Amino acid sequence: MVKYKDRNDEGVSVHEGAKYYNYQPVTMALLHKVGAVCGGVSKFGSAMAQAFGVPAMPVAQPGHCAFLWWRNGDWVLSNDVSGINQSTMHEGIQWTWIDKACYVQLMEDAQKDMEKYKMSEKLRIAAKFCIEGKGLDILEKSLNFSPSNFLVWRDIDIHLKRFRSHA
Repeated sequence: MVKYKDRNDEGVSVHEGAKYYNYQPVTMALLHKVGAVCGGVSKFGSAMAQAFGVPAMPVAQPGHCAFLWWRNGDWVLSNDVSGINQSTMHEGIQWTWIDKACYVQLMEDAQKDMEKYKMSEKLRIAAKFCIEGKGLDILEKSLNFSPSNFLVWRDIDIHLKRFRSHA
């Protein structure tokens, strides 16, 4: 894999940018040969998993880079120093709901049955066009199809806050 090294064999710091890799394009082979710090280690780990068809992505942590990958039916956080609740979306990674890494597991659960998830989303969107009380009823029905659909819970919260402010 990739050795964690903040200085290359010539003593150049990783913080000196391209000089650390002797101004060569940073390929997986070069990362393996020279080493890297957390970002290189985590991006290499993600790329290796993806090369074998395993879903994986780098995640940001305070002052650090870790990565999430799929192992035996579960998301696993590797090269971790802060835990899943302190992990957020890494630059260049597309996430659907929110930028917290812990929501990847929730989305995985919500989308296990894609047809039910789609129906939940259709109902959630339809609720936006209903009068106040009916919209909440439709959102609650949406949860029958996909109880882990975060956006439904978010919209219910918005409805309830709106209701309380009018009361």
